[in-house]
Amino acid sequence: MDERAGLTAAKSITYVNAMETTGERIAAVRAGSGLSLAAFGKRLKISPAAAWYYENGRDVPVSVIRRMWMEFGVDLEWLVGRD
Repeated sequence: MDERAGLTAAKSITYVNAMETTGERIAAVRAGSGLSLAAFGKRLKISPAAAWYYENGRDVPVSVIRRMWMEFGVDLEWLVGRD
């Protein structure tokens, strides 16, 4: 898999190679989608505060990771750092 792309070919979000954490990757998905924390949280069925916590290093529930895959087409292995 291309290390720069966390989404399927149909998506148009570009990622930085140096991302180390799941939180940084979540932040990249949100930023690349052009969404505010509130809009991102709404799409994932979480609060804006929860989205902020996940972007800043809190453990992300599997249910949220699954919704990111469903909503944004995120490659799960990339998201959790197993690329």
